[in-house]
Amino acid sequence: MQGRLNLFQCAMLRWRQLHPYCAAHVIRIAAPLDAARLESRIGGALEAMGLTGYALDAGARRFEWSGGPARVAVPVQDGGASPLERAALEIETLINRPFPEGGAFDPFRFFAIRNGEGAFLLGLVYDHIVAGGDSIVVLMTDLADRYLAAREEDVPLPRLERYPATYGALVRRQWPRFLSTLTALPGQLAGWRRARRPGIRDAADGYNGFVHFAVPAASYARLREAAKGFGVTVNDLLFAIVLKVVAPLWGGPRPGARRREVAVASVVNVRDDYQGPATEVFGPFLASMRV
Repeated sequence: MQGRLNLFQCAMLRWRQLHPYCAAHVIRIAAPLDAARLESRIGGALEAMGLTGYALDAGARRFEWSGGPARVAVPVQDGGASPLERAALEIETLINRPFPEGGAFDPFRFFAIRNGEGAFLLGLVYDHIVAGGDSIVVLMTDLADRYLAAREEDVPLPRLERYPATYGALVRRQWPRFLSTLTALPGQLAGWRRARRPGIRDAADGYNGFVHFAVPAASYARLREAAKGFGVTVNDLLFAIVLKVVAPLWGGPRPGARRREVAVASVVNVRDDYQGPATEVFGPFLASMRV
């Protein structure tokens, strides 16, 4: 096995044992759907980028992309009057289908939804341990460009770096912050024990639900302007919004209860602090934070 899993990927190994840990992306391609052409172009792109022949050794925390031919099958469904809802149902089905815990397997599951308008939706559900969303956006964009091109060779594809270093270099470069994090760890652990747990009917039920909604471009622009005005990031502002939404559902602390706080956590992308752009390096570069 050529590559080592980074710190966040090692945490994902544990999450994958508890419930399927998959992610999904869907794009709209403005062209008629030709299933044979789509499968051929996807397969050619995966081979060109080196994203075939994946194998995971969970015990050793190592992985490999050995290359070879892509075996791509893209199930096609009729979207009817609501292709987005049809895609949402397919996403919920596929994110609850676990990938193998180890060995050689294909970490990508594609699907297509016809919408009857000379266009179609291309979806991808993938094992989150292989990539973050930024890498998948690059992949999906290249797949769309390759499908729309008259010839495959008209869209040159990069041979991605698939074996990035682990987070060791980042820790060494940011060692003062790392040490301060270790110092703060006891307080963080205590804070976790003060936060209320969400009500779960069955803790053994690992089913993943899927809901979606659209944010109009104008609303998102106002959100960005508001964040800029407050001097915070958009993620900071989303934290505040989620906390305000969740807090009334809590109902307040019970007298004498240990868990008296509401907390929200978020996965964050640390690629810019550590590794090259997603157009050059494939993988997940993630961390988490809690408020």
